[in-house]
Amino acid sequence: MEYNYEYMFFKYIYKKLNLQELDKSLQEKGIKPIDEKNIGNRISKYFSLLNQGDTSSFTPEEKTEFDKYFSQEVANLSIDDSSLTNFLEQTYVKFFHLDGEVKYIYYGPDSMEFMAPSNAIALGINYVKYDLNENNYEQELDNQEGIIVDMLNYIQMELAKKYNMNLAAMAYNEVTLSQPFVRI
Repeated sequence: MEYNYEYMFFKYIYKKLNLQELDKSLQEKGIKPIDEKNIGNRISKYFSLLNQGDTSSFTPEEKTEFDKYFSQEVANLSIDDSSLTNFLEQTYVKFFHLDGEVKYIYYGPDSMEFMAPSNAIALGINYVKYDLNENNYEQELDNQEGIIVDMLNYIQMELAKKYNMNLAAMAYNEVTLSQPFVRI
């Protein structure tokens, strides 16, 4: 059931932050998404929610409401249901444990670029980095990296400020996604 919460929260945050516009922008700029064959099965072509949560800090009333929503299939849930949206808005800080002492969490290989504050909603941008035109490889790589860095900064600075949320964003490519993930 926790997975259902995480899935619906990502649908909620995807809509709230208007990430579909960022998906569209990345596609228009020629950034290739990871695993293009399975895009239809995902909420986003490029973005993923990295946080994992649990209900251990929920009150008995919150657990009852959690069970009411998330014991059913996600296909039966709608992000347009205002009671579900209200529940997500009221509980996501507890669910993802975003209110504790600020520490840092690794969301990927053991590297500073995959570390985020523990009180942040962590988003991943997943893209193909090394499938570029060989004739302009260096130029395309630099251009692509600039686009990705601009997107990471936009999420962490502009969107975080606009929606008054702690947001962290990390970029993943075919190499980093093949590395062992560390969760500390």
